[in-house]
Amino acid sequence: MFLVAVVMPVFNESDGLAETLRELELIGIHSDVHLNLFIQDDVSDDDSLEVIEAYQCERFSLFLETNSRRLGHGASVRRGYERAVDSTSDVIVQLDGDGQFHSEDVVHLIQRIRSGMKFILATRTHRSGPAYRRLATHSLRILCRVLFRTKSADVNSPIRAFDPGFLAGILPLVPQDSV
Repeated sequence: MFLVAVVMPVFNESDGLAETLRELELIGIHSDVHLNLFIQDDVSDDDSLEVIEAYQCERFSLFLETNSRRLGHGASVRRGYERAVDSTSDVIVQLDGDGQFHSEDVVHLIQRIRSGMKFILATRTHRSGPAYRRLATHSLRILCRVLFRTKSADVNSPIRAFDPGFLAGILPLVPQDSV
């Protein structure tokens, strides 16, 4: 059995969370993977925790931690990364809880890391959300192309996969609130 840690920051995601958990459940059907789901709740004030606690699944193990106070997305992601690095996982995947992925896409990311890649950043093809966010992503893509001479269609994608050793090596270089 291949062990995958999934880092999922959550803040008021109750609308898409059940769908997200169902998609994660499908990953075990598509492959020989067992998921350890590390949910990092940023003090949600909707029904997110109730949705998480009510969800029962044999295909993954769920580990929920709530921040002591609202820390923001970056700090919540970083804390989830720390928890995942401390696990004995073969691959670490980051996803948001809003359902912007399909299980087969995550399986593809896992396979790419298993084949030797150290990091992969997915591209959201049907991105929802306000126009200002799409504009910000487009602007960031241009900035990264100019500054780092690299192309990425979605540099701010919340869908990423890491080799655990690679993530453990770069995590100390990342400021506490900047993921």
